[in-house]
Amino acid sequence: MQFDAEGRERVVSYQSRQMKPAEKNYPVHDKELLAMRYALIKFRVYLLGEQTFAVYTDHASLRTAMKSPHL
Repeated sequence: MQFDAEGRERVVSYQSRQMKPAEKNYPVHDKELLAMRYALIKFRVYLLGEQTFAVYTDHASLRTAMKSPHL
C-alpha cells in the first residue's frame, strides 16, 4: 500500500498463488505465515529500499508470532 496525494492508503498490487497439495494440509496459522512469506519474497525488491515497513494481519496467532524475537 502507499499513500495517494490526499494521504489515503491505496493498494499497489494484489498477489495470489495456488497452494501445493501438502500446503493445503497446514494448520491455519501456518497458511497465514506461508502467505506472509510469499508476499515478502514477491515484493522484496520494493521492501529493500525501505527503512521500515508494516505487515497487517487479522490473525491473532500471527500477531503473537511477529512479536517473538526468535523468528
